[in-house]
Amino acid sequence: MVGLDCFVNSLKHYFTLMNIIPLIIKEDRLTSNPAILRLKSKLDLFINVKMKEEENLKNNVLVSYANSILSLSLHAISSKYGKNVNSPISKYTLPEEWENLRYYKGIPGIYQFFNDKDSYLGSSKDIFTRCFKQHKNNALTKDSIHKKFYSYVVKNTWSGFTLNVLEVTPNHIELFAKLNPNYILIREEYVFLLDLTLYELTIAEQVYIDAIQPSLNGSYYANWSSYNTGSKGYIRDEESNIKLSLSYLNRSYNQATKDIHRKNRTGIKASDEIRKKCQIHIYLLKKEDQ
Repeated sequence: MVGLDCFVNSLKHYFTLMNIIPLIIKEDRLTSNPAILRLKSKLDLFINVKMKEEENLKNNVLVSYANSILSLSLHAISSKYGKNVNSPISKYTLPEEWENLRYYKGIPGIYQFFNDKDSYLGSSKDIFTRCFKQHKNNALTKDSIHKKFYSYVVKNTWSGFTLNVLEVTPNHIELFAKLNPNYILIREEYVFLLDLTLYELTIAEQVYIDAIQPSLNGSYYANWSSYNTGSKGYIRDEESNIKLSLSYLNRSYNQATKDIHRKNRTGIKASDEIRKKCQIHIYLLKKEDQ
């Protein structure tokens, strides 16, 4: 056994020198990332259900668009990203240039907070909202999330940080709308295209995490958080989660519940992100009624 251990250690040393182990680790993270696998499963399930329910031209347009991406391997999609590790699209010196980040309002992509040799890397469907409205304020007030990153900010302040925008990824809701201006999305399809956006976004983030190895990230898996098992410890499968979510779309509340919600929300100002979601929801409802 001692001889076998020595042989294995020798191989590890050789592979490390040849830069082979980092490549293996990178591929493993991309293909085993729980968030990527969950999103892919959810997207595939939606397409299968849609194709069984309605096989008309309208749905074929959406399915064809999605399959042009989902039919690609993870390697094919990931090969589009990672070229801006050492040459960010935009660089902002903090805290002086926070406001300049407004250029990326509503734009999905990959960002990096960099300070000397330490960095935090993340992704968002709205870079401005995530960085300016969430990280900027939450880092100093909510130490229960992103603990490694936020505790570093509390200790060092934002002074000395540079915010790099590394990549802009596709917004598939907008791209699909441009390609199909006469197609009226229903809510389920809007959510589907949002998930498609997050799917590609998460793949891109994993590529950059593997390349940069950010020291302030809590995990080297992109966009990963564990399942919420609830008080009973039961984990629903993805199909059950989707059905449950869809069943809540048109739910109604009795007056007592409405009064409780109204009381709890009185005086609370909705964020721009919430307002945008409400506007989209109202727009879709009006379209469905036409």
